[in-house]
Amino acid sequence: MQEADGKLTDEKKNQTNDTSNSRTEDTVTYPSGTDERQITNVSMLFQEHYRVLLGSDYEARFDFTGDYYLRDAGQYSEVTQIWTIQSDLDDRDRMFAQTNTFGDGNISSRTWYDDGGVLYVQAGGQSADGTEHEPYYYVDRQWTEYGFDVHHTMFTRMVKYPVYDRFFTEHTPRHSNTVVQDGDTYHVYTVPKAEDDTSGRILVREDGFIKSIQINTTVDDHRATFSRTVTLRDDVNIDEPDWKQKAIQAEQRHNSGSGGGDTAADGCGTNDGDPDYNEDNDRDNDGLCDES
Repeated sequence: MQEADGKLTDEKKNQTNDTSNSRTEDTVTYPSGTDERQITNVSMLFQEHYRVLLGSDYEARFDFTGDYYLRDAGQYSEVTQIWTIQSDLDDRDRMFAQTNTFGDGNISSRTWYDDGGVLYVQAGGQSADGTEHEPYYYVDRQWTEYGFDVHHTMFTRMVKYPVYDRFFTEHTPRHSNTVVQDGDTYHVYTVPKAEDDTSGRILVREDGFIKSIQINTTVDDHRATFSRTVTLRDDVNIDEPDWKQKAIQAEQRHNSGSGGGDTAADGCGTNDGDPDYNEDNDRDNDGLCDES
């Protein structure tokens, strides 16, 4: 199952019409990986979802509140993370931004501009341990060879696997309703609140497009909430950021041996090909070390 989804402004409005827009079972179909009772194959369902995305521009938002070190039970730092994404198939570019707001008020941010599979990155702010990072820039080419179609559907940085596992693996989302929104038919699959405090809802269109997911759960005795919303668009226009040239210049300095490839104060490198980059210290896979 691929990774990485939040709430867009029209999602709550549409959900209020779920009951009044219900449809009878004999007029609907179910996408691969689901049936009229439950989600039967999570991987197959997500494959259908990404197939739909490959034919459309889209905007998306992901929200997470919980443990920043989600994969390390020995550490805990409260964080609220927000990702926003825009992707344009015709021009083959994509913009996505991440903001981390930690429990003590520290804030860090990172923006990726994907131009045909090459990532230009701007980052800065305060890390989980309070370390201040001046704004810095780099170019990330580690996924370039896969092509933009893969980038267009890649949500790896956003998905919280322990949270997904609680909802999709340790529980079985069951069909609770069929609704019509903006002329499209969606199936609602839910997990009522369980003994492990897991509950949630997934909204799936008849063709497999997953419009939204909301999950509430507990991971290593810490509360975690996650939501994602994807909205298909006829056309998304993305402006090239004015800081792109700074990322190119940083790459040129790095390649010439004059430094600049890793301008982070932690000295452990960024994932731009820097030999000092240590992925073991990058628990959220954002290219910045989480600890010194």
